[in-house]
Amino acid sequence: MPDEELARLLDRIDRLDERERFAEALTAARRACALDGDEPAAWEARGEMALRSGQVEEAAQALDRLTQLEPRSAAAWFALGEALQWNDRDADAQGCFREAARLAPGEYVVPFRIGPTEFEAVAGAVLPTLPPPVIDFLEDTGTGIAVLRLPAREMVVDSHLDPHALGYWLGNVYGVSGGWGQATPAAIEVYQLNIENWCRDREGLSDEIRRTVLHEVGHAVGMDHAALDADGY
Repeated sequence: MPDEELARLLDRIDRLDERERFAEALTAARRACALDGDEPAAWEARGEMALRSGQVEEAAQALDRLTQLEPRSAAAWFALGEALQWNDRDADAQGCFREAARLAPGEYVVPFRIGPTEFEAVAGAVLPTLPPPVIDFLEDTGTGIAVLRLPAREMVVDSHLDPHALGYWLGNVYGVSGGWGQATPAAIEVYQLNIENWCRDREGLSDEIRRTVLHEVGHAVGMDHAALDADGY
């Protein structure tokens, strides 16, 4: 019976996650962990649902438990690193990313880190390299590029913005509604730590910022993820 109940709980978490009912999914994940404290899937789900619900300390604790259960899982170490960043524990997070890169060097990297001012300079240098129609679009719509450390927690909790997002379009252009609406100028937010987590050097960082901006411009003009993926963004 416990195995059947655990399976039902994990299935319920998946269904709630698909419907973006993250707080309810977190409650179910807590029950799953209480039912079987050695089940990695339960702790993984609890960590992710806690992060999406704004419970960042709980997310880090759950994912720390996951690395204890699966110390050879690069994905577990990477997830813990992300959660620690949300807890402002950047040095500890970097250690987790190093372990993920050691365990799966073909999938993860030791992130290349620079300061906020330098990151903004790299982002600024990227803008002139964008395709001319994209530059025209940004100028015509008054779109600015804003660099943030991570997504705003209220956007994650209230608007269900993916906490792992590299960037986000804010505004209302060509009928596409965003977080600010018509009264506020459009903006593309880029999230420094989330981008750096996937970049091993400055060249990769520049490429990822460029790709993120193009991706968000694509959203602004109504392209869905399938179309963006097909175009390499």
